[in-house]
Amino acid sequence: MKYLLLILTGLLASCGGSGNGDLDFVGAASVELNVTPTTIDTGDRVRVKVKISDTNFNDLIIKLRYPDSLTYVPSTATIDYLDDPEDATPNFNQSADGENYLVFFIPADNFEESDEATLEIQLRALNDLRTGQLEVDADVDDPLISNNREFDINQPEFTAEDAVTIKVLGES
Repeated sequence: MKYLLLILTGLLASCGGSGNGDLDFVGAASVELNVTPTTIDTGDRVRVKVKISDTNFNDLIIKLRYPDSLTYVPSTATIDYLDDPEDATPNFNQSADGENYLVFFIPADNFEESDEATLEIQLRALNDLRTGQLEVDADVDDPLISNNREFDINQPEFTAEDAVTIKVLGES
């Protein structure tokens, strides 16, 4: 009986757990959002910087979500690896249900020398907004799904990892 209790205790102790497998895995990457300025007039622009760090050296998807009172300014996206900024183009620039999504697919090769980068874009205010959220989400790019099908505006699979509140003042 004593041995049976020891065996059962050992079996129960080995069950459960987080189910994560790799205890060092922390997700796709850490992302930090910086928006300057956070209060603007209609027609003005804001600079949005996403600091990407702690990458897991997989291909990444960086998703930005923001209210439809703001619009992406074309050709303003850059990504900076080791103080060497490059032009970037969003793979998706779509709107649904009053929110816009900009989606960037970033190959793991870009992080060979450093697991940090800064993605920068500019947004322009179209109309007033009492308060709204600019949000960012980082995901691992699934190599089994082509990038042109991996993001679906109707199911964006978006969970904000960082957010900044912005206000757009209308004409008075």
